[in-house]
Amino acid sequence: MTADLRTLCLAVDDLAISSRARRCLTAVDIRCVGDLIQMNEKNLLYIRNFGKRSLAEIKRELATMGLRLGTELTDWPPQDVGEMHAKFASPEMLDLRR
Repeated sequence: MTADLRTLCLAVDDLAISSRARRCLTAVDIRCVGDLIQMNEKNLLYIRNFGKRSLAEIKRELATMGLRLGTELTDWPPQDVGEMHAKFASPEMLDLRR
């Protein structure tokens, strides 16, 4: 994989993005950063109520983590992605931008 597993397993709910963008992503079952970075801009803009502002927000947030949209991941998702998220969801682990 191209990024740290801890980062890829971070829930979309834990990102510093608007609630509108978050709701749009979860509505189409994009739950983790690993799911999100595999999407491209065009596909995201097809999501209902997801516009250019939400896209810019997502790109900005991913950039703070050194990630970008359109990244191909092999071996994703890991079988235990839910457990991984719970393991890495401690407050000190959530702010990966430090």
